[in-house]
Amino acid sequence: MTEMSSEFDEDNNPTGTERPGGEVKNFVYGGRIYFNFNKDFLAGADYSISKSRFTINSTEGLVNQLNTAGTNLEDRFDGTHFGVIAGKEYNNAYTWVGAGVSELVDDNGNSRTAIGNEYSGTYWLVGAGYHLFGTIKLSIEYRRHKYDALLNSQTGVKTDLPSSTLGRGELDVKEILFGISIPLILGKKGK
Repeated sequence: MTEMSSEFDEDNNPTGTERPGGEVKNFVYGGRIYFNFNKDFLAGADYSISKSRFTINSTEGLVNQLNTAGTNLEDRFDGTHFGVIAGKEYNNAYTWVGAGVSELVDDNGNSRTAIGNEYSGTYWLVGAGYHLFGTIKLSIEYRRHKYDALLNSQTGVKTDLPSSTLGRGELDVKEILFGISIPLILGKKGK
């Protein structure tokens, strides 16, 4: 899946200062396994990996402050996401909802989050898709992530967010993703 529109911001910043926010450039790939029940209902597991670039552009004052400090305005993250999904089939169309757990690991230095540090939290999603030619599935999906813990890779200390000690709030990420997939169907459809 690739993002059509994605953004992030920091909720509940304990310091009361300007909170960072901005845009996300995202590429997501993964797989889903699900079973059909009662012919049209499905349930299963969702696993995906993401490559993301978070660019801070929230306010001129904050951007200038980070530039002055020599801090890169872009954070790159490797993400993993695992959850459950349930949905319904309508002939060639599908709808689904899901929820799960996520983590983001910073993979670039000189940015607001230190390299190797890991955000963790939860997400929920809602989506719709359509089969073309019986083999290709096009989909659109909305995902909302709430990262409420930060693990320091150097010390091994995990801190719940928001944290006045770190001066950080929760990381709130909203994504609209477009996907193309080729389903592999095993066995017969339920009755």
